[in-house]
Amino acid sequence: MVHHLGLLLLLLFPVCTHAQTIDLRDDLSANVGGHYDGPAQVIHADLEKLDHRYRFVVLDVIVSGNGRVNEARAVDGPPELFEEAERIERQRSFLPFKTKDGTIVTARIVDAVGILPRELWLPQHVSIPADIDLKTVTFALESTVCGGRCPGYTVTLHGDGRVEYTGVSYVLVPGTHVAHIDRKAVRDLLDEFRRADFLSARPRYVADVTHASAQTITLRYEGKEWQVYSYFGFSAGLPEVVGSLQEKIDKATGTERWVAGNAETLQSLKDEHWNFGSHSTENLDLFNSAIEHDRSDLVEAMLAAGIPTDIKARPVASYGPAEYPVCIATRKEDLLLVKRMAKLNPPSQTVAQACMASAARAGSLALLNFWIEQGGKPDRPIPEDGSGGEAGNLLADAITSHQPEVVARVLEFPIDRQYLVNTEIPLLFFAAIGSGNDPEQTKKIFELLSSHDFSTSERNKYGETLLFRSDDDLMPHLLTLGIPIDARNNDGETALMHQYSAEAIQRLLDAGADPTLQDKAGVSVEDHVLENCETCKSTIEAAIAKRKGKVQ
Repeated sequence: MVHHLGLLLLLLFPVCTHAQTIDLRDDLSANVGGHYDGPAQVIHADLEKLDHRYRFVVLDVIVSGNGRVNEARAVDGPPELFEEAERIERQRSFLPFKTKDGTIVTARIVDAVGILPRELWLPQHVSIPADIDLKTVTFALESTVCGGRCPGYTVTLHGDGRVEYTGVSYVLVPGTHVAHIDRKAVRDLLDEFRRADFLSARPRYVADVTHASAQTITLRYEGKEWQVYSYFGFSAGLPEVVGSLQEKIDKATGTERWVAGNAETLQSLKDEHWNFGSHSTENLDLFNSAIEHDRSDLVEAMLAAGIPTDIKARPVASYGPAEYPVCIATRKEDLLLVKRMAKLNPPSQTVAQACMASAARAGSLALLNFWIEQGGKPDRPIPEDGSGGEAGNLLADAITSHQPEVVARVLEFPIDRQYLVNTEIPLLFFAAIGSGNDPEQTKKIFELLSSHDFSTSERNKYGETLLFRSDDDLMPHLLTLGIPIDARNNDGETALMHQYSAEAIQRLLDAGADPTLQDKAGVSVEDHVLENCETCKSTIEAAIAKRKGKVQ
């Protein structure tokens, strides 16, 4: 009876909350990958035999409200892999897609199944012995930085459960730290290495890419050692089970507490009797990192222990200029923390100058005023020891914030214009670069600077005008300022030759830019435009024909 009643209800009310189908194929905010409920499978194939430029199969997919795939149709990629890709996609499950009001819907999405080379092993199988003396076992993992913000760290796990971690870059906890885990976890990890057939993996898997992070996994036991180096290894035949050992080492050793940070971070440091008030470089590095990562529990522990707030330490990335902790808090726009730090350690003139620059870059009028009250002098040079602004002067720092009220505040002071001269980047260029977030704010900054007699006709060291470097949204405003539209840089190029978007190219053409010019090397506007914008062929050809018609 219950079965028949349920069937009747389904017929009468066919899952109303999921009935609506939303087309998300062109919605970049859909975050399809973020809806994966489980690992994403890939296809392993002989890539050299595939006559296709893509390393994936693109599919048109319909996902029901319960996260199951109703339909999957391959639409692009190597045709010989369509069937397998569709099979994999139909087995994939998703977290439900929802509208803004939280209603679960059926979603039509674009998804992809990756294609990787076939997994590569040594010619002969080598197994890990079953009777290894655990005391002789050591696991090690090194993960390097990349062209972005990949964490760089090493972790070593010994057979007795001792964990040694060293954070290098882009980690919450830098420096060397120690922890202990149960020996059973060591034994379990060794079993994972056996199941992964680690000793049968090749020693190197290196893909033909750049700026990636590299991982080195090492196993030592009874005087023997095997090491696998992976540089984007999955694209070079690294077996998935071997690559997954990185995650298993991280999980067993608990590196999350140090790399990204979690609820165990503070207690772990206490367990190793860390001196939170030390003036050591390692502790000052940790303090800066805690502020950078918004770890208030760590910051509180260190302030309570008496750590200084006005001694420089390295940035989280481990390279670049050192910073004062109180200036990092300023950059993070944490006014309460800044005031507390300044009360604990009254800032010197040098600290006030450096933090004033941080406030200007952050675009915080409240913090800028605070540091002026603390003795910061906007009409004096920012320290040139790396603690000041990137541009070397306060007005440039204020301009890069794209906050007109901050620029206006700095302009209230009698700034030394000779000091402000920057032969490489004129001040107005700082307003033009990165203005796309809010072009209206940038317009106000241009008006402020113009009212203080800053010229919009300045050029940078390459001979470029503002039109060369403008964001698309700012272009209409710049075109009203009387900047010569066909002004040439040191190589004889015009602003039109430097544009990458169809919108900016059209705006310059509409404003009268000459599409028939050539640079000093004889390269035409048309050649430059077609190299920068593949979809602009008809636009530039029409403009050239129109221009030549007028000349005739």
